[in-house]
Amino acid sequence: GWPKISAECLPCVLRNSESNAALQSLDVVSLGNEHIQGTKHPRCHAILDRAHGQITLCMSFLCHMEMILAEKEQIAPKAEEEIAQKKELSHKKLKKPKLMAWE
Repeated sequence: GWPKISAECLPCVLRNSESNAALQSLDVVSLGNEHIQGTKHPRCHAILDRAHGQITLCMSFLCHMEMILAEKEQIAPKAEEEIAQKKELSHKKLKKPKLMAWE
């Protein structure tokens, strides 16, 4: 599956980012992960011609890995409003007796 294969390449990407940070004279120890994302790429089709007029269809599953590193002092923490914000329940769900008992 694509998430397993893409997760296997992450240590190589991290090593590459460490060498890039050292090249740009950044402190490698103070680097932190600001954003990481993996998305599926559309399937790539390839046709292999074989003996006796046979054709084999090859499918390759690719992914895009996106990683942004920043120094730990520069990474902005989440706002307290976002953390404390509760999801509002609909009127339909509030009418159910199970939810009324919890509140």
